Amino acid sequence: MNSYNIKVWLHRRLLKILPFCHGMYGPCFCKGKRQRQATAYVNDKRNWVFLCRRCAYENNEYWIDIWNDYYSGCM
Repeated sequence: MNSYNIKVWLHRRLLKILPFCHGMYGPCFCKGKRQRQATAYVNDKRNWVFLCRRCAYENNEYWIDIWNDYYSGCM
């Protein structure tokens, strides 16, 4: 087992008992909170994520970039 797989395994176990961030690009061991992301899914549950401040910032930047690409293609 490599170190990333061990990190993922540990993160999954700890998520059951501690409020850790779900991570933007992989396991994040910072304290997270439930936040709305810049999406517009019909199922409102999918518009919410459990992230720390740093991962939430990266997530928002990602969705801003996605929406900019989308709207630039519509014109």
